[in-house]
Amino acid sequence: MSKEILKAYKDELEPKEFEFLSKLLSELQKADTKRSTYKQVRPIIPIQEWIVSQYYAGPDVVRLYPYWRNAIIEVFSSEIPINEVILTGSIGSGKSTAAIYMIVRKLYELSCYQNIPARFDLMSSSLVSFLYFSLSKSQAELTGFGQIKNLLDTIPYFRDHFARNTSINSIIMWPDENLVVTYGSDYSHAIGMNMIGSILDEANFSSGVDVYDPNRSVNTHTSKMARMYSSIINRAKSRFIVGGTDHSLSILVSSATTSSSFTEKRMVEAAGKPNVRIYNPAIWEVKPEGTYSNKHFWVFRGDEGVDPFIVSSLTDINVFREAKGLPRSSKIDIDDAIAELGLRYRIYFVAVPEDFRSSFEINIIQSLQEIAGISVSPMGKLFTSKSAYNACVDQSGFLRHPFTREQPVIATGDSIQVKDFLIPEFQFREPTKSHFIHIDQSVTTDATGMAMAHISNHIEDPDTGMRKAVIDVDFMLRIVPPAPPRQIAIYKVRDFCFHLKEQMGINIGKVSYDWFASAESMQALNEAGIESSHLSVDRTDEQYITLVNLIMEGRIRFYDYPVFRRELFDLIWYRARRKVDHPGNTATGGTKDVADAVVGAVWNALQSEEFSFSDSANSLDMFIRANLPEKSEREELLEDLMDDYLFERR
Repeated sequence: MSKEILKAYKDELEPKEFEFLSKLLSELQKADTKRSTYKQVRPIIPIQEWIVSQYYAGPDVVRLYPYWRNAIIEVFSSEIPINEVILTGSIGSGKSTAAIYMIVRKLYELSCYQNIPARFDLMSSSLVSFLYFSLSKSQAELTGFGQIKNLLDTIPYFRDHFARNTSINSIIMWPDENLVVTYGSDYSHAIGMNMIGSILDEANFSSGVDVYDPNRSVNTHTSKMARMYSSIINRAKSRFIVGGTDHSLSILVSSATTSSSFTEKRMVEAAGKPNVRIYNPAIWEVKPEGTYSNKHFWVFRGDEGVDPFIVSSLTDINVFREAKGLPRSSKIDIDDAIAELGLRYRIYFVAVPEDFRSSFEINIIQSLQEIAGISVSPMGKLFTSKSAYNACVDQSGFLRHPFTREQPVIATGDSIQVKDFLIPEFQFREPTKSHFIHIDQSVTTDATGMAMAHISNHIEDPDTGMRKAVIDVDFMLRIVPPAPPRQIAIYKVRDFCFHLKEQMGINIGKVSYDWFASAESMQALNEAGIESSHLSVDRTDEQYITLVNLIMEGRIRFYDYPVFRRELFDLIWYRARRKVDHPGNTATGGTKDVADAVVGAVWNALQSEEFSFSDSANSLDMFIRANLPEKSEREELLEDLMDDYLFERR
């Protein structure tokens, strides 16, 4: 077993630490293995006393929210031992902190025994292990493992009666009692260990994008998580069932995502099991009473057939009732109408404090997940708010379709150019500002989408004081393919960029292309002094979510282009896969050529030198991730960049 530990952590430890650990494990292997009995050396104080005692649980325990204090009491006072705890729900609710205190309580209970391995019928030279699962050593130090170590060092009881060996910090060890707390990034790190407890925080294994496997209809992240977690539970049970009682504790921490996620499936599997506890609070259920308003509004959380929405009238309730085959309600108050539904259907509706109304109005899916702690259907419409769309349509006449055709044909084999469809004497606004173009190129069967946008203004966020960019979409155009054998003329689309710059005086900051059929055009643009690069808006939902947020915040203006409007309202958001796609069953077959072009142009504008700090956080991190693969260095550089930026803004 000692060889397995050394092998697993050889690359993680400093040379001096590795040498120390090697000697320590060697000595443990040589220790007297004849001791087969254990004894209790200190009484174990009840959990109700422990969780409020700064001596036993540390000075920070007073900051633990009452919700989690009660949850920890429930876990450790249950007549039937609890072996699995699932903590999910809203972001910032204290889930990870609660998990850490549960592990520390478990360590405290073991510290009251001498010859801990014998307590579980293990050889006295065996190590009893706790594992915190994370992607890397640096991330483990920054998250749960480092927090456990820091917490233990602040607790007077551990300093007085059960001090860890401080000669090594990469692993938390009590050599005299063969007890260790360490970290791992894969199940292989647990091989050979007698793992009595673990924390697996799903967020630590999410790089931001789940890789979807179309052959299995699952994402690789979920599949890996399921295998790892199942192995963790099985290994713990195989070592620590004594006299029919399982003494292990496995903790899964996750934020609400989609109803098809690994955690959601595990919750369904574990529901009702007496040895499992599931905690899934909304943020307002965790924070102290009085933190949020007593007034509330209702949100329909969505189901397989209907996307989430804010309940604004009794009509919304009656539409739901009709969809479920129920008669219309005769109530005149929304609260009464929802109460009338009964438990079976009332669970679809959530009472949310008024403090969060604006967040739900801006992004209801994200708010359900991050604030209410509710998982949503893995797919649904990306955008449904006609009022928000109409509010962004420019009514002044400054923004209008600059072409004489809504969807022109630009083909090989003739002399007709894109510029020929421009309205005579048309002038684009603010030509000296940097304008950004994205082209979703096609050749034969699909249409080509093209759009241009620029930052027209900045507004101040009333909550943070940060400046946020306002985007104008200058034009949107769907170029349809000609009848075979002719094709869309790629060079004519590219030449329109030259016309915009040279004949119309537009300051073009960048032209981006999707990957298809773009190499030659990009080369020509770059050689002519127009920056050009690849940009795919299909890989994740990040660019589309950005566009939706801009619309909901009223930070984008465009004219009403029917093609764009239809595509935008038709888009399907595959939330579990982090993908946005067109529908496949519409009369037109479903397209998003213009929507892709608009999203790309807007994204380019936000990534330009004029972007605001709030818009730049993700792009800065993406840049650092690409250039500094080591997380610790990436985080240090990101922190420096942010500090420098904030200093300049002051």
